[in-house]
Amino acid sequence: MLVLVLAVVGTVTFVNLSTSGAAGSPTSAATTAGRTAKPAPRPFVPTASVASSFTGWGVDARGDTGTRFAAETGDAEKGKMALVVSSTTASSSPHAALRQTIAVAPSTSYELGIWVRAAGEGASGLTVQTDDTRTTEHALAGSNGRWVQRTWSVRTGAAQTALNLAVVPDRPIESVGIDEVTLAAKGSPAPVANGGFEQFDAGHSGLTNRSLIFTTGQAALGVSLPTESVEWSIADTGAKPVASGSASLASHLGIIPLTSLKQGFYSVAIRQKGAATPTLSTTFMVLDPTPDGKPVLDQRLGVTVHPTIEPYQGYEPLVAALGYGEVRMDATWSAIEKTKGVYTFSPESDATYARLAADGVSVLPIIDYRNKLYEGGRTPSTDAGIAAFAAFAAAVQAHYHQPAIEIYNEFNNPPMNNSRCGLTAACYMPLLEKAAAAVRSVDPSTTIVGPAIAHKDDAWLTEFYRLGGLKTVDAVSFHPYDSLGAPEYLDGSLKQAQSRIAEYSAGASPRPIWLTELGWTNFVTPRPDQADFLVRAEVLGMAHGVSKFFWYDLVDHTTANDIQGNFGLFSAPTAQIPAFAPKQAAMAQAVLARELAAKRYIGRDELGDTTYSYRFGRGDGTTRVLWATKPATVQVSAKSPVTVTNSYGVRTVLKPSKGVVSIPLTGLPVYLSGDLPAPKPAAKG
Repeated sequence: MLVLVLAVVGTVTFVNLSTSGAAGSPTSAATTAGRTAKPAPRPFVPTASVASSFTGWGVDARGDTGTRFAAETGDAEKGKMALVVSSTTASSSPHAALRQTIAVAPSTSYELGIWVRAAGEGASGLTVQTDDTRTTEHALAGSNGRWVQRTWSVRTGAAQTALNLAVVPDRPIESVGIDEVTLAAKGSPAPVANGGFEQFDAGHSGLTNRSLIFTTGQAALGVSLPTESVEWSIADTGAKPVASGSASLASHLGIIPLTSLKQGFYSVAIRQKGAATPTLSTTFMVLDPTPDGKPVLDQRLGVTVHPTIEPYQGYEPLVAALGYGEVRMDATWSAIEKTKGVYTFSPESDATYARLAADGVSVLPIIDYRNKLYEGGRTPSTDAGIAAFAAFAAAVQAHYHQPAIEIYNEFNNPPMNNSRCGLTAACYMPLLEKAAAAVRSVDPSTTIVGPAIAHKDDAWLTEFYRLGGLKTVDAVSFHPYDSLGAPEYLDGSLKQAQSRIAEYSAGASPRPIWLTELGWTNFVTPRPDQADFLVRAEVLGMAHGVSKFFWYDLVDHTTANDIQGNFGLFSAPTAQIPAFAPKQAAMAQAVLARELAAKRYIGRDELGDTTYSYRFGRGDGTTRVLWATKPATVQVSAKSPVTVTNSYGVRTVLKPSKGVVSIPLTGLPVYLSGDLPAPKPAAKG
């Protein structure tokens, strides 16, 4: 039996393979004097792939749902198609295998050939194993993203009439390209059925992209439809057409290359040739590459996620892509303590924490709500119930070791709190004090966040402060859903909140404010306004000393037109669009994180009650965020052209006239960078 075992380390774009040496012997690396020139990175090649079954090959699933065998077009070594293997399955779990049995002649020497595409140059841990007359492992190394053929000698046993080939990852991988698998011997051919993977059945109709966030110069849409060609058109945020064309579909799979698109937010409509209405439509976003190729994270910004809800599955890469440094998620008591004193953390939850940590993203666990094992399933108010809740909080921190923990969620909101004590700050305080002490006993450096109440309820917060709440928490959190309209109400609301905290701080440094939940639902707010409000709210928060701002939330819960399910920055994947489709607010968030790049807030330029200009950073590193709730024009003194970037990353170069640049402002925020004089209102007339 011959088995190809693909063992891949880490999550990479392609798998690292090494050059094979003489057939049937391990590879050895040649030693050369001096430095060896590093191969140039492979240019971007647009591809489209779709999970498929392949004629001549069978799948041994082994209970593995995380491994994907896909047909790919656009970058085959030969013909139009190749096989691409990816997997999210842990290395400790069985992996699915793509298998084929080939008739062979006994006592015969064959040459096994396989074309492999992989990134990198060093050793990868990927081997090809054969067990014909002897067991041999062939070490492999990288091919720098280019197709490379590997060959090995295989000799069948005296009574051997069949060889079994199996393509098997043994740990998580992102993408390994395989093509042109051959097994040949002089005078005794042993053809591999569909060794070029040209014959496949996708069983999918729609886009094939698993992400709709692209890097400039690398945008491409994959299409799988029962037609030979499609027509497509692209529009910008103003519904202005920016590109159109047609694409051929090889075996009903094709590519729409969009490498010429600049940074921005776009929508696409795809029609089968001659159709009157679009067959497919979605949104996508294009972001310029960062200097080091890594996401720009702002630790002041976070987002709420609900990883146990199906629409969220696979959401993790979105967080860092938008620049969020932290996510806020439930650590639900009833899901973790199902037997008294026994705390069970699911492998899925652990994997989520690990994936986020790999991107540099921390988690703010919310210690909530109640447990049927205590007080009949009510929010605890007795000494025994509160002690159990505190022990649970300590167990969460002992397991996850996050920098901060939030104690309960919206205690003053009846759906969230069914305590026999009630909804008051006096009822919350024992819960907070015991849980905070328990968490600090595990890690004294943990930032305790609370009370996380619904709305900015000044009377409730004042009572909380009067009872000594500021001595227990390290950050004051609340959810100021006090208006369904524009976010400028935060200007006065946050001033008042800061003043109240200072009033009860008794000479100590005032506790910082964390807005751990705030957002605008598309049930009420149009998508473009949601994007504007996001930027304006986050900037207003920073301007008023808010240390962290958590947007609510990342992904829409439902496709129904309801309030709760439509706060997301992305629409959930569907059968036709299997990737998270960004809304305008997702693009606005990514641009804000990059433009401000964690710059410190400096001050506001006074331009009147309805025109806003906030400064971040100093000197040449200054960035201003400007907008107006009533259309206005401001002027900036400048000797050379000035670049203005809007919330969608679109840059406009404005030339000075008589030493002045005029900047029109609307509710759509814009960014102005550089060591420039403060803007002034344009002279009337």
